[in-house]
Amino acid sequence: MNFKIPQFQVESWLPRLEIAADAETDDTFEEFCRSLPTGYTSPDITFRNVGDSYILGWCAAIRSGPHGDIEDTLHGIQPPRFDDIVPKGFEVQRLEGIVPLVIGNGWYKNYYHWMLQALSTLLLFRKHSGDLDVTIATPSLNGWRQQTLALIEFDGRVIEMDYKDVLDVGDCITSNLTGGTFAHLPHPAMLAEFEAVAAGLEDQQQSGRKIYVSRLDAGDVRRVVNEDAVCEFLASCGFEIITPAELSVEDQALAFRDADIIVAPHGAGLANLVFCPSGTGTRMIELFQASCLNTCYAKICQAKGMNYTAIVNPDRVGLEPDGTLKDVRTQNDMWQIVDIGLLEKVLSA
Repeated sequence: MNFKIPQFQVESWLPRLEIAADAETDDTFEEFCRSLPTGYTSPDITFRNVGDSYILGWCAAIRSGPHGDIEDTLHGIQPPRFDDIVPKGFEVQRLEGIVPLVIGNGWYKNYYHWMLQALSTLLLFRKHSGDLDVTIATPSLNGWRQQTLALIEFDGRVIEMDYKDVLDVGDCITSNLTGGTFAHLPHPAMLAEFEAVAAGLEDQQQSGRKIYVSRLDAGDVRRVVNEDAVCEFLASCGFEIITPAELSVEDQALAFRDADIIVAPHGAGLANLVFCPSGTGTRMIELFQASCLNTCYAKICQAKGMNYTAIVNPDRVGLEPDGTLKDVRTQNDMWQIVDIGLLEKVLSA
C-alpha cells in the first residue's frame, strides 16, 4: 500500500500583527515577523509498507528489517535512535496476519500533534486507500483520543500499545505525516478531511458565535495572569467563554466550526482550528506572550484563508503554587499579561 498525496504550495498572505507597548522582544520576535506572512510548501504526504518491523508502544517508533530505523517515526524523541529508546523490561508481542497502519509519534500526548499528525494519518489513509476496515496500531488511548476516533466514525480494529510493549509485525504501514516536516506545515488535503468531519456533525450550525478559548485548564503552564479580567471583558462583548478540557471533542469541533470570531491565548486548544471552514473569513485573534512565539496555528489559518491577527503581550515569570517565582527552564515557565486595551482596539477594527 504505497501512495502519495502531492505537495501543496500555500501562498503568502497579509496577517495583522500588534505588539503591546511594554512587550519586550528579541531575535525570536524578528524571526516570527519574517515567517508569519510568508508562504510555505507542504511536502508530499507518503504512505508505504515497510515490511517486517518492530514498533515501540510508547511512541510508535518503527525499526524495519528491510529499511532500518524509520526516521519520520522518531520525531520528537531524544536521542532519535531506536536502540536508545527501547524501554527497560520491554515485552514483545508478535502479531500474525495483521498489517496495521501505525499512528502516533513521540508527541502524541499533545492534542495538537495527535490531531494534526496522528489522526490526520488515519483520515487521509481512509480517504485515499479506500480501506475503511484498516487496523491501527497506536500508543495507549485516553478519553479524548478515544473521542477523536468516535468523532471520525472509526470502527476498525485498534491495537493499543502500552509503554513497555514492542509489536513484532510481518508488515506495517507508516506515513511521513507523523514526522517533523509536517509538525508546523499543515497540508490542505488534511485540513479538508477535518472540515468534512465537522460539516457532517448532526448539530445544526449556529452562525455568528464568538468564542474565547481560555487557558483556565492549563494549570501553571503559560498562564494568562489577568485571565479573569479578559473573560469579563470578552463576555461583555458577547463572547462565550469555553474551556477545552470541560467540553467533549465534538463540542469543541462544533464551537470552532460555527465561530465567526475566535480569541485565544496560544495553546493546544487551537488545534481545533482544523474544524473551521475554509474561505469564509473567520476571524482568529491569537494572544502571545513575548517569550513564546510560534506560527503553527497561524499557518492553519493561512491555509484556510482566515482573517488572522497576532497580539504579542508582555510576559513575566510564572509562580509556583506557594507564590514563589518559577525557575525558568522552558517557555512554559513564563506567563502572559493580556493588554486588554489593545485587544479591544483589534476587535473594533
